[in-house]
Amino acid sequence: MCIRDRAWPARSPTSATWRSGWGDHERASRLFQESLRLFWDLGDRASSSVCMTGLAAVAQAQHRRAVQVLAAAAAMRADSSAALSSADRAREERLRAELRTALGREAFAASWVVGQALSLE
Repeated sequence: MCIRDRAWPARSPTSATWRSGWGDHERASRLFQESLRLFWDLGDRASSSVCMTGLAAVAQAQHRRAVQVLAAAAAMRADSSAALSSADRAREERLRAELRTALGREAFAASWVVGQALSLE
């Protein structure tokens, strides 16, 4: 059994998303971080970017940080040619729209530029 199989039930992006929806943001953040490390180590950039999007959603109250994490996830996907599922893409687009509204276009764009330069390595 690979680490991915063992990690899935407790540390999956889905589990973290459920916890986030229930208001357990601290636990959701830990689950997304653990999942991100596992998927990154496995070389699964698509799942890594989903975890980063989840971290951005959990950090949504910290608008600039959330935008930076979303931008880093987008840059990672672009570099690896990873694609999001239609559900994950829709979730990310909603989050981007909410953050753009909260920050304003200029602050959103500035935060996006900062996030594009971030690296997990």
